Amino acid sequence: MPRKFFRKFLPSHAAIRGNRHVGRFGALLKRLSLAVSAANVSIQHRLPMADSIMYATAMAYDATLWTLDVDFAHLPDVQYRKR
Repeated sequence: MPRKFFRKFLPSHAAIRGNRHVGRFGALLKRLSLAVSAANVSIQHRLPMADSIMYATAMAYDATLWTLDVDFAHLPDVQYRKR
């Protein structure tokens, strides 16, 4: 599905931040902004949510993500190694 479709039906950032379930998830991640960033990364780069959480965490701490997962190969600040 095109990104325009998702953007049309996704709630605003304020609505996401105000959601009690997202607040709990954000508490688990220690930063609510990290949960929102992971959701944005998932949409922008078409990554599964678990992958986007790892990538958003690395970006939040200005770290380089080292991986063997080909899904990350096209992203900036990622060191991808073939198996």
